[in-house]
This record gives sequence, C-alpha cells and structure tokens, in this order.
Amino acid sequence: MPWLLPQFWPISATLRLYANNSFSLRSIMSAITKILVSQSATNATGYSATFSSIQEAVDNAAPGDIIEIEAGSYEPFTVATSGTDGQPITIRSVSGAEDVVIDGTGTSVRALIEIVGQSHISVSGFNLQNAPQHGIYVEGSDAISEGITIEGNLVAGTGSSGIHVNGVNTSGLAAVDTFYLKDVAILNNEVTRTNTANGVNEAITLGAGVQGFVIDGNHVHNTQQYGIDVKAGAKDGRVSNNSIHDIEHYGIYIDAGSRTIENVIVEDNFVENATNGIVIARESRRDPDNPNIINVDIVNNSVLN
Repeated sequence: MPWLLPQFWPISATLRLYANNSFSLRSIMSAITKILVSQSATNATGYSATFSSIQEAVDNAAPGDIIEIEAGSYEPFTVATSGTDGQPITIRSVSGAEDVVIDGTGTSVRALIEIVGQSHISVSGFNLQNAPQHGIYVEGSDAISEGITIEGNLVAGTGSSGIHVNGVNTSGLAAVDTFYLKDVAILNNEVTRTNTANGVNEAITLGAGVQGFVIDGNHVHNTQQYGIDVKAGAKDGRVSNNSIHDIEHYGIYIDAGSRTIENVIVEDNFVENATNGIVIARESRRDPDNPNIINVDIVNNSVLN
C-alpha cells in the first residue's frame, strides 16, 4: 500500500532586517511579527528582521514571533526562550521539509534541534540528517513546560531517537504521578534510519513525566529499535493514525517501566513487518505497588507481518 507522507503548505512571506546591522534589535523586538533566516542578502518584503543563522534568529525571538527559514543548509540550534499561551514562538521552513537541511555529520551535539525547559514552541518543516544522538530533543522543567508542537519534519539517520520528548532526562526517572511537560503534539513527521548501530531509545520516544500528548499521522520506518514508545510516566494521550513498518523490534510499545501509564488510547494505526505489532508491558521489577498500567485502550489498529 502507498505510504502517506507529511503534506506541506506554502507559507507567505512577510518581513526582514539584515544581520550585519550594528544596532540592537531588542529596542524593536516588540514590533516583530516575522523573522526571516536566509543565506542570501536579497530583500524580502514584509519581514521585520533577517538573520543568516537559525540560532541567531531564535536568540532574538520574543513571544508571538514567527521565524521562517529559506532553503539551505544550517547548523544545529537550541531554543532557550519561551513563547506564551496564545503567542507561541513558531520556527518553520518556508516551503517544506526537503530544502531546509540540518546535517549533524561531524558534530557531537545532543540534538540537531533542542528545546529544554521552554514552553509554547512550534517546530516544523525541517530535514534533519545524520544526528549523532537525537534529531529533535525536548525536555520539561520543574516549573512545568507546556505547549510543544513538532510537526511535518523529516528525520533520517540518528544515533538515538529521531524525536525524543520527556519530562525529565531519561537517564533519571520522574517521580510517580509527577509531570514536568504538558500538552505535546508530534504530528505528521517522517522518521527513518534511527538508532543506528543499535542506539538506545526509539524512533519516537515520549515519557518520563509527560501529561497530555498526541502522536498522530507520523510515518515511522526502517529503524533498528522500536517505532513509537510511550514509557515510564505518561498520562492522558493518544497514539493514532501512524504508519509504521520495517521495525527491528515493536511497532508501538506502551511501557510503564517503574512508573505509570494512564489514560492512553492507541487507535487507527497501521503496523507492518515488526517483531511485534503493538505491545503493552511493565519493564520493571522494582516498586511493585506503584507502577501501573491504567485505562490503556487499543482500538481499530491494523497489524501485518
């Protein structure tokens, strides 16, 4: 059957300011609505700021700003500024996920795109290649981060997860029923060739203290580990409408570990050519009175081998 890949819509341009201007942008930041990242010096009508690197644009962003990136190859970047509820910071390619490339070859970064301790951030339309660890890495905070959207990206070739979202760093564990990241959407991404050389984690990983999530419409294939894993502390979520195939281990894995998985629905997914299609488990012998699997529904999925 044909695989449905992410669809992209053209985004109209609006605004510009050249990176070599010597005055501070902070004085005009309140007026910025759109920022352009471009490797050319040609003017684009309608943008209020222009930078040559994504990192510089992100460092100068304020709540409500939209950062649009033109075609080209760029360096990895870290988001260290939050948007607000109703005024997220949006970081997106202008034309889709084929021509805005971040290649991690020769780098040692944790992720090609990293968001730690921030809220109300949307990232979409990137072509992420050859990440030494993660393609996209998101982590919450003690203050409770929220409102993260990862949509319409192509992630191809990672040492660990293609997309990794957790409340706390999964080298540790969130306390039982404690959540550090809320309201996460992982939508319409293509994730492939992850976990190379038997790397840890999964193609799409979510857990360790996340409440409120949707993993929908993703195409996950040809990975050396698991397809989609919701694990070790996740509540109130949905895994739906994903196409998953040619997976070395499980297609979809719901694993409480030594924590709790609660109120999760797995529905309308297609899984083919995986060791096991959909698995619910508790990968732990510790603290038997606390870890639980509560209200997990598996509905209307198709599994073929």
